[in-house]
Amino acid sequence: MTIADQAARERVERSLNDTLFVEAGAGTGKTEALVRRIVSLIANGDVRANQIAAITFTEKAAAELYDRVLERIDERRLEETDPQLQQR
Repeated sequence: MTIADQAARERVERSLNDTLFVEAGAGTGKTEALVRRIVSLIANGDVRANQIAAITFTEKAAAELYDRVLERIDERRLEETDPQLQQR
């Protein structure tokens, strides 16, 4: 199954040197796309986690974003075999 906006989703995750504005309705995957982008930035070594700012509309959304990023980083760390990349 192909998602109609798959190219846009991939751009959010992979175009790490671009500044992007993402606008979409509730439940469309904006948070997931942002989580993937943040984790990619950290995993690539482009930035450190403390150099990233993400703005949300509510504290609840910010907490969810934070938790999901930490969860995804932990998952990637467990999958990584290179000790240097694990540390990053």
